[in-house]
Amino acid sequence: MPYCQHCGSPHLDDATFCPQCGSWVGSVGSLPAASVGAARYAGFWPRLGGWLIDQLIIAIPFNIVTDLLVSYNQPTVTTTTDAGNNVHIHWHGDWLTLGLLLLASTITTWLYSSILQSSSRQATVGQRALGLVITDLDGNRISFARASGRYLATFLTSLTFGIGYLMVIWTKRKQTLQDKIAGTVVIPKRH
Repeated sequence: MPYCQHCGSPHLDDATFCPQCGSWVGSVGSLPAASVGAARYAGFWPRLGGWLIDQLIIAIPFNIVTDLLVSYNQPTVTTTTDAGNNVHIHWHGDWLTLGLLLLASTITTWLYSSILQSSSRQATVGQRALGLVITDLDGNRISFARASGRYLATFLTSLTFGIGYLMVIWTKRKQTLQDKIAGTVVIPKRH
């Protein structure tokens, strides 16, 4: 039996509007009875707010530790033009250290996201602060492997120039591209 994506009430398969709240119910699939209270999906703004909180939680300590422990010449790129009007690109600074810092940042963010989203709390600190959890399509806790796949899919989502994130606006379950790829949804926490 399908459930209303707005209030979680059950409705008939051929219903156009929810008998409880009157919202349009369209075909969004069915959630198990245990998920009735969580049939709503998180929208763009709460998800963005959770992401911003998480970025602060990760970035501030990472940058402090990096500034204290890593010393390197800031990489720069300059160009010169010779007498023949040929442009030459010059790479200066410590590009290897910058690459290693970016790799360390990516690994830190991956582990932070995947461990917390696959934990019993089913959310990062930022998501929890806004009352959100991540589940599979049946409302169950996701595994570390699925959370990792969801994180890796964010790179593909980023390649869409933000459209993959904006998909939350028009998809029935308010899923981003990485949610679609990983088979996950973000919902308000059950009380």
